[in-house]
Amino acid sequence: MPAMQTHRIDAFDYAKGIGIILVVYGHVARGVYNAGLPIDQGFYILLDSILYSFHMPLFFFVSGYFFPRSQEKRGAVELVRSKANTILYAYVVWSLIQGLIEFVLAPYTNGDVTLGQVFSLLWQPRAHFWFLYALFGIFLFSAVLYRKFTPAWTSLVLGLAVMLYLTGYSFVDVYLFKAFSQWFVYFALGASAACMLPRIDLRHPGWLALITTLFLIAQWGVNATPGLIILGHAPVVKLALAIIGIGFVLLWGRQLAIWGWSWLAYLGRHSLEIYLIHILAGSGARIVLQKVFGITDPVVHLTLGTLAGIVVPLLVAVGCPELANELAVLVPAAVALRLTAAQPSPSA
Repeated sequence: MPAMQTHRIDAFDYAKGIGIILVVYGHVARGVYNAGLPIDQGFYILLDSILYSFHMPLFFFVSGYFFPRSQEKRGAVELVRSKANTILYAYVVWSLIQGLIEFVLAPYTNGDVTLGQVFSLLWQPRAHFWFLYALFGIFLFSAVLYRKFTPAWTSLVLGLAVMLYLTGYSFVDVYLFKAFSQWFVYFALGASAACMLPRIDLRHPGWLALITTLFLIAQWGVNATPGLIILGHAPVVKLALAIIGIGFVLLWGRQLAIWGWSWLAYLGRHSLEIYLIHILAGSGARIVLQKVFGITDPVVHLTLGTLAGIVVPLLVAVGCPELANELAVLVPAAVALRLTAAQPSPSA
């Protein structure tokens, strides 16, 4: 593989590293806000709006970018099987583990999770696991839709994806189909980019300056200009914001790769592990800081919560890869104890 192509692929790890940091921070910040801690509301709303305009579309785009290569290499059936062994397996196991832990700890957290919600995971994903559920469904549909990977065919599929997104049309009133209508456009955009980006030389610094300027203007236009905030709900505006944000992160990822910020690439390569466990780690940090030490400073919560949401999953991935199996034994026992404790005492 030519050096430039290798460098281009490495840049995606850096972009995923940036993306997963933003995901962790976004969830920690929402937890801090929902817990009633004294975070500045204006700052929180602004940053939340910016992050959620592009950070999840980024991960669908990256998955779509590598999809053509994976399907051509493995074939549709083998690719779907491999995704079932990774994405679907992780979705089921960690949805149950986190859901049951949230049920046990509900008296001490912001949520009120029921067992019915936990066990409805096959048709109604909850919490941040919706992404894995939607992504696996998109892989299933894409294995059928993409019969070839020419610029013409990928552009045709992208056009279909754009129409589905703009109209909000869903073939069936089922979560999987509605998620496909909302998120497939970014996956299809990535698949199209895989056919076109290798032909574009992005090394000129003008590209980075251009996308950074566009990003700042677009975010300012939607979030800071009176009256324009309403347009943030329009599908066209949301799609444009996401595309600009994706380009912004990808080009900055490439630049940081040139600067040698290799720790970002490491986070990107472990983004799945971080995504799976960061809620437990970040929420756990907030509970300990607030309930045990009485700390309410939002800066402390945001900083330590984000660090915990990144570092703890990495420690688990490297030092305790069998944690899921251990929790699968311990968590049901904790659920049984809570259910027993909730039962009314027999009358004397």
